[in-house]
Parts: sequence; structure tokens; C-alpha cells
Amino acid sequence: MPTEKDNQGDDRVSESIWDDPNIPAGNSPPLASWPLWLSAALWCGWTCVLLFTAMGS
Repeated sequence: MPTEKDNQGDDRVSESIWDDPNIPAGNSPPLASWPLWLSAALWCGWTCVLLFTAMGS
């Protein structure tokens, strides 16, 4: 992690955190799958509404 010394009095954080080998890459917890399924179901439902509307015209 960047320290006060790395920052050198600047308000910006140093870009050196990308070079730090102590920070693991890809170590985040898995995301929940229900938002993907919900959005897919809503998209399919909306597509059906549009198709039925187009066929009724």
C-alpha cells in the first residue's frame, strides 16, 4: 500500500500500488447469480411484450 512517503505531500495517490506484489490479484468474492437471472427474465419478458404488441397492430 502507498504510504505518506510514497505520496510525497501530493493529494493524489501514487500509481505504485499496481506494482505491489503483496496485493493479490483476483481475490474478490464471487458475485451473486440472482441479478443475472432476474435481468435475463425481465429482458425475455419485455421482448415478449414487444412481440405481442407488434403482432396485435
